[in-house]
Amino acid sequence: MAPIERGSAEWLARRDVHMLEQATEIAVNGWTMVGVFPTEEDAKDRNFHFCYTIGRSLEGHAELIVTGMSHNAGPLLGFLIDTWGQVDEQTPGVPFEVRSGANDGWLVLAPVPDGWRDELMTMTRAQVGEGFTALQVLWTDDEERWPWEPGHARMQRMAVEGDTMPVLAGNDWRPEGKRVAW
Repeated sequence: MAPIERGSAEWLARRDVHMLEQATEIAVNGWTMVGVFPTEEDAKDRNFHFCYTIGRSLEGHAELIVTGMSHNAGPLLGFLIDTWGQVDEQTPGVPFEVRSGANDGWLVLAPVPDGWRDELMTMTRAQVGEGFTALQVLWTDDEERWPWEPGHARMQRMAVEGDTMPVLAGNDWRPEGKRVAW
């Protein structure tokens, strides 16, 4: 089967159906998410999978993005939102502890600069408009190392696979203060 040409009538029809499905899920659940895999063309500029929420900003909450994972991050985002309701009530930059069995460790929410937000979160922008706030979810590995710390297990594995998990706030961004249990 030949790929569908971007901008063709079939491509536009499929996009419209997908947008309607997303809008329905947002109306029912309050949010949805989309996972993105890099294409060969994307890999020239950025070689990472990511996923993000769509619709949380319609209720006045920050949208969330996870880099280094695509559809697999759905359970993590769902867990965060289901467990803590509006996870963005956490102070961005202050790590908080997660103990759930499968997702044990520390998380921190980092601000997403507007340029990254606008480049990566296109479906959110299409559904909710311009100017929404986005926070990146960053987490420690089993040894409680952050992605920017030497030896972070996921970062090492991803480097072998040619993928990355960038901190969108910048290479020098670090959490503030000490870790807190919530």
